[in-house]
Amino acid sequence: MSHGERPPLEGASPGSRGSPIALIAAEEGGSLPPPAAPVLECHMYPGPPREGDVVKAQITKVVQDMGIYVSLVEYANGVEGMLMAKEISRSGSSSGGGASSSRSAKLHMTYRVGKYVTCRIQKLTTQQEAPGAPIKWFIDLKQESKPERFRECERRWQRSLAVHTLLAHVARAHGHALSTLYEQVVWPLHSAGHGHAYVALTAADTEVVNELLDRAAVPSIRAQLRESIALGKLPLPEEVAEAETRAVSAFITERGASRKSKKGYRDHD
Repeated sequence: MSHGERPPLEGASPGSRGSPIALIAAEEGGSLPPPAAPVLECHMYPGPPREGDVVKAQITKVVQDMGIYVSLVEYANGVEGMLMAKEISRSGSSSGGGASSSRSAKLHMTYRVGKYVTCRIQKLTTQQEAPGAPIKWFIDLKQESKPERFRECERRWQRSLAVHTLLAHVARAHGHALSTLYEQVVWPLHSAGHGHAYVALTAADTEVVNELLDRAAVPSIRAQLRESIALGKLPLPEEVAEAETRAVSAFITERGASRKSKKGYRDHD
């Protein structure tokens, strides 16, 4: 998200420093145009999420009277989920109540393919059709409405996008697959005790960063990462914090407008 050209970031020109973060943060507030976009391959975590987690998701399909299908873009292996129309209504994102046709129109206007939404995982189940076959994940979601949980998710998401900006540059410049960089660099950094790979890469102690990279990546990739960081391809902490603040402000404003709209509808009745 996120966190300059619209996603996917891989293969795109980052433009000015931090611009991918600023633009995708604007998309969270719904201000970017609505063309469909491929799913962003920002696979920060190897395993699936857990029930109760608050996650960032990208809309892949809107189904009238049913809801929206999304991709949980921070997770590898194409983890997908669904946000039911009734859950969208309960979250306060739909104004009023109105007829079914009105709700459907609101669904398509508000939730466009390519847009990012912040959701809480309600239920997670798995299915494996045969031994050795791929495991399919079925995830039911609810749009997150609590500002404090939204802020926590947004902070992690903006950090993830900052790391993705760096990896996308390295992948383009040196011909690596993004999946290889995530597996060899990001996932080991997550397990290094810093909570997030971005925290490890922006540690104040340069020796700590060098030690972590020595453990996480093969020599050629280590050198390419260090070179790219020196060139300013990893957005700075203040840029990440600014993008987070904008997204949270947009969320609070939208939440307040939705509540006023619902109150006005009840008063009219």
